[in-house]
Amino acid sequence: PPPVNSWSVSYTAPAEGILLPVSSEAVQLNEGELFERSYNFLNISTTNFEDSLFAISRITNSDGGFEEDTVLFAPVIANDTVGFVSTFGTLDRVGANSLFVRVQAQEPEQLRINNVINQRDILEVLADQVNPLLEVTFDGRFILSGDIVSPSPTIEIKMRDDNTIRFKEDTLGINISLKRPCENCDFERVSFTEPGVSFSEASEDAPLQVTYEPELLNDGLHTLRVQAEDASGN
Repeated sequence: PPPVNSWSVSYTAPAEGILLPVSSEAVQLNEGELFERSYNFLNISTTNFEDSLFAISRITNSDGGFEEDTVLFAPVIANDTVGFVSTFGTLDRVGANSLFVRVQAQEPEQLRINNVINQRDILEVLADQVNPLLEVTFDGRFILSGDIVSPSPTIEIKMRDDNTIRFKEDTLGINISLKRPCENCDFERVSFTEPGVSFSEASEDAPLQVTYEPELLNDGLHTLRVQAEDASGN
């Protein structure tokens, strides 16, 4: 065969991207706050990506629970950058959390290992440990032990909580008991199904409230006992 004096190959290199975090600083958030983390995906080649790309984020708690979030963004042209944000709630994620992020192209790349970021213990979620405040009024006023009240008072119980994200929406953990004035009487639990009992859940504008209107209490010393816990179990 004749000798080959020259050889040339023409080709177009595939697009190549790299994923970079805007910040690698760990943060602390109170349970219920929103966690957001920003990233940039750079096309460091001279070839355009032709198809859309997926950014898949997974947050994993120290107890093994996880959640995924997917962001779709348009093809990235050569030497251009696109930013995206991974967003997660923090309810029931108390403790250390790690974030794994990868960008998945739907076409070949030179390398895929640089499309992955693993940020261990990037988020610490702090549990709400502050007890709520209980207010109990009889016919609209606060009383002292031994004060005289109406035989059919309107008793209002309000639970105020400094947690402005997680609101108490049920009666779980709320116990109301009344001890009547007799020698062998014990505390009797007040049921929320009784006709004289009503319940309003907490909201941004109002605290949790229970209204209790007992019928014709006998003369004598009664003892009311109220126990309550907020949505975080305090």
